[in-house]
Amino acid sequence: MGNGKLLQRESDTDPWRFHAESYERQHDSDFAASHVSKLTTRIRLYSSINVGLMTLLLIVFAVLTHPIVLAAPFIQFGYYYISNTFVFPSTQSTRPLDPLIWCQLQIDRLSEEMGDIEPPQIMHNPETPYMLTSQNRDERTGKQLIFSSMSVLNTLRPSEVRAVIAHELAHVKFKDLLSLQLLRVTQFSVLTGAVLGVLSVIIEYVLVSSSLSTFLFTISLIIGLTVIGMITTGVLTRRVLILKEYRADMFSVQYTDGKELYNALAFIKTDYEANYTDDVFRPTFTERLQRIKQVTGSLEEEQEYIKSTNNDKKSVLT
Repeated sequence: MGNGKLLQRESDTDPWRFHAESYERQHDSDFAASHVSKLTTRIRLYSSINVGLMTLLLIVFAVLTHPIVLAAPFIQFGYYYISNTFVFPSTQSTRPLDPLIWCQLQIDRLSEEMGDIEPPQIMHNPETPYMLTSQNRDERTGKQLIFSSMSVLNTLRPSEVRAVIAHELAHVKFKDLLSLQLLRVTQFSVLTGAVLGVLSVIIEYVLVSSSLSTFLFTISLIIGLTVIGMITTGVLTRRVLILKEYRADMFSVQYTDGKELYNALAFIKTDYEANYTDDVFRPTFTERLQRIKQVTGSLEEEQEYIKSTNNDKKSVLT
């Protein structure tokens, strides 16, 4: 990752130590919560289709070639377990800085408010462009880590940082990193199964001397199904990852102020576009901002309606 630096702007905030108090939500969170529920349903639907498609293709490969193809998911699970255990060991924690101490306090408070979530540990990582949830765990505490750059903490207002923290906590609560690995296992199990199938067909052709036409037909069918499967699972995986980002945004809106998250993303967007390229497996900042604006705009309209209705009731009573 690069080391982009956020543009400086005038800040009307006091030093971090004066912002340890909790921030009062400025809207009813039910509206945002309904969006989280709908997105979760769609994520589960697409994920189920993904797993179902992988299972179907592996069964077809096993029928065409050899039952060993069904071992593909286990091979992929083993690969990810070994890579996460040995290639990417837990990161040695660093000494928290003052803003991070404040962030940890907000993480603990938000985690308690959200419920059913173990508060992760936030650490400074100069290679992190902004703030992200890691699959690594702190060696001392065993807690999952959230990495943050100091440029974000020194530039965004505390209320905006708190909204970004709530977004990251959504990834922790819904175990998005684990489900991401499952999606990758699903996608690459199709490829692994195809490779095992092709190898078994080649071995059978060499040892048993099966007909050339049957050999070529089976190989062609496996390759064709693999291409279709990889493309389909890739599209579904991309859709699920995009929905997860939207859900994390809505989750943040549910527990903080949507305007603060909007302001934070709008400010980060300028720096991101100047230093990084878009990730095709993530929604763009523009798309995320439009969705947040749509939800917060609806909240504002709902609040104005309730306010006007209450005023009408008061005028009638008087």
